[in-house]
Amino acid sequence: MNFVGHEIEDFKVNAYHDGETTEVSKKDVLGKWSIFFFYPADFSFVCPTELEALQDKYDDFKKADADIYSVSEDTEFVHKAWAEASEKIGKIKYNMLADPAGKLTQLTTWESVVALMKFSGLFKPLNSFVNMVIVSALQTGSQAKIQLSQALTLLVSFNL
Repeated sequence: MNFVGHEIEDFKVNAYHDGETTEVSKKDVLGKWSIFFFYPADFSFVCPTELEALQDKYDDFKKADADIYSVSEDTEFVHKAWAEASEKIGKIKYNMLADPAGKLTQLTTWESVVALMKFSGLFKPLNSFVNMVIVSALQTGSQAKIQLSQALTLLVSFNL
């Protein structure tokens, strides 16, 4: 489904952010670029690579008025445990959203994609409506870093 021009439904989810549990809602993503990175589960052997690549570019995305949200069906407490157990995950400064019921993936209609692979969605909701979406399967390792650099280049050019 193409959801450009569609209103984002209200949502509120728990999150793990920089050592604390918190909540993220629709109002938090309105008016700025948001990158949602959906991944299968915490404590996997591949996902830390992509999450670390996102963290490496986090400051650059913030300068481009973008925020990053990683999303899995784990709870905020599992995210916290993973951050405490993994040096790579412990460095993450962006919100790790807890979506145990899969509500966020259902809101985006991307649930069939999430079941198959990790992917990211880049969009900017203004006045509750989505005006642009870029969705891509996020590759592992150096390919993930290249894709993130390309997304950052797009953001900077859109913000000119």
